[in-house]
Amino acid sequence: MQPFADARTSGTAVTRIFSVLHVYNRDEQKAFDYLKKLKNSVQVYTKHGGGGTVPVGIGQAGMGIFFIVDAMKTQQSGYDVVLSFPIAYLTLKGILAGIDPNVEDMAFSLGSSRLRVFRIVTLPLFAASLADFATPLILAGNSFPVLPTEAFLQITGLYDLKGGATLSFVLLIPSFIIFFLQRF
Repeated sequence: MQPFADARTSGTAVTRIFSVLHVYNRDEQKAFDYLKKLKNSVQVYTKHGGGGTVPVGIGQAGMGIFFIVDAMKTQQSGYDVVLSFPIAYLTLKGILAGIDPNVEDMAFSLGSSRLRVFRIVTLPLFAASLADFATPLILAGNSFPVLPTEAFLQITGLYDLKGGATLSFVLLIPSFIIFFLQRF
């Protein structure tokens, strides 16, 4: 039996639903059939994503699906919790699968080595996909501040346009560095 976050009150649960949909190639019938079967192993539905970490840590539940930051807090408190990253894997797998192989093939046909293709083609396309703020939110919830999420919150939550613009400008610096390294 395992604790699961309730989708009516938890972003973790919504993320879990979208992950299952992704695994089943967005076939809603198959995904929800799986979730219905999974319901038989749910011990309790918690109000927030991290609500089931302690029962897992003390052995009352065999496993759970949580944001990594919640599981790490429970682990650092001395509970026996093993961490894994299936949602991050699915996100990164999708990003890499979305890179057009023809772009890499063109670089190979021009005589580039594997290392150069990785450095000049694959890595920048991969890095550009990670620049969004959804990935940090999926992995760590809202308790792990990174520049994209902070810039977004400055503008939309605190109505601080100057602060949001400053953080956004700071995000441009690595982009310019990569651009210049590729050009020269």
